[in-house]
Amino acid sequence: MSKRFTTVISPTVLVTVRGATKDGKGQPVPFKFTLTCSRLQADDLKQRISSGEFDMKDVLREVTTDWSGQRLVNDEETSQPAAFCPEAFDALLNIPGMALVCFNAFAKETSAEAKN
Repeated sequence: MSKRFTTVISPTVLVTVRGATKDGKGQPVPFKFTLTCSRLQADDLKQRISSGEFDMKDVLREVTTDWSGQRLVNDEETSQPAAFCPEAFDALLNIPGMALVCFNAFAKETSAEAKN
């Protein structure tokens, strides 16, 4: 993008992540939380994907700066939902399938969409 032109879109975006995990009986347990993320330019994302070394977790670690409403990762000392930090975020991303759910939500929330 030319240095002469800038977009008037916020550099950050709130990303709502929704899904479900299964409990010990195989029943779905829904979850919903919000990530605060920095936006990536379309060219940057395309370059990462086409480089052959694309890793959703690495992109999410780079762009995510906070969360709210998450109840999937607890602090061992308090048994309360963990505050956002790199280690807690890694624990979240290590839930099987969670990186894909988060990345898809990020891609959707940071993309322009048509209105009817």
